Amino acid sequence: MFKWLKDYFDVSNRERNGIIIMMVLIVLVAVFMFTFSFLFPDEKPDPNQYKDLVEKLKQKPQYDTLQTKPTGELELNTSAPVSLFYFNPNNATEEDFIKLGIKEKTAKTILNYRSKGIKGVGPSFASRILKLRKALGGFLNKEQLFEVWGMDTAKFEGIKNQVTINTSLVHYISLNKSSFDEMKTHPYIRWKMAKLITRYREAHYNKISSWDELNNIIGLDKMALAKAKGYLVLE
Repeated sequence: MFKWLKDYFDVSNRERNGIIIMMVLIVLVAVFMFTFSFLFPDEKPDPNQYKDLVEKLKQKPQYDTLQTKPTGELELNTSAPVSLFYFNPNNATEEDFIKLGIKEKTAKTILNYRSKGIKGVGPSFASRILKLRKALGGFLNKEQLFEVWGMDTAKFEGIKNQVTINTSLVHYISLNKSSFDEMKTHPYIRWKMAKLITRYREAHYNKISSWDELNNIIGLDKMALAKAKGYLVLE
């Protein structure tokens, strides 16, 4: 019987050392936990700590949002009867806003502000559109919106009828007057094309007389040039 127990619990020196190390670690962890709880006892929450805040939250507002005008909020019409109903601020009419107690002048301001926006375009997406427009110097056509990150066919179809293009506001780049630094920042031109064009111009008495001359520039990407041509002028 004892031989069977000995065989069952017999361990090697390596296993014995492992057991000893594990026991030492357990003791050390227990001592650490006891010491930590002794040195840093848990603080009991003070029930009165948030008493003042709770009392303030229980108090009613000092004004009625449908009758008075808190600083920085909508100007309301306190003399007209107010009718409350569910509405969508994106398609509410002037009459709807007036029924809510908003003054006629303020309602017109809201409609005017809303008319300047584009439905289906959030602030982040609108920011990307404006960033591209600034980099290009203006849009030449609506299809350039596809170059905005996040634009797809569905979104384009949803906003294209709300967008107008005014090419008279486009900033054009002069092949004969614009500097290398001005050219290289344009998304359709960049560093290489700007360098090739200005180098060719300098070698030909700072004058490019025709579009055909650009075809003589060695190394100039013709497809890239065709894309950039809408923003280039001979002057």
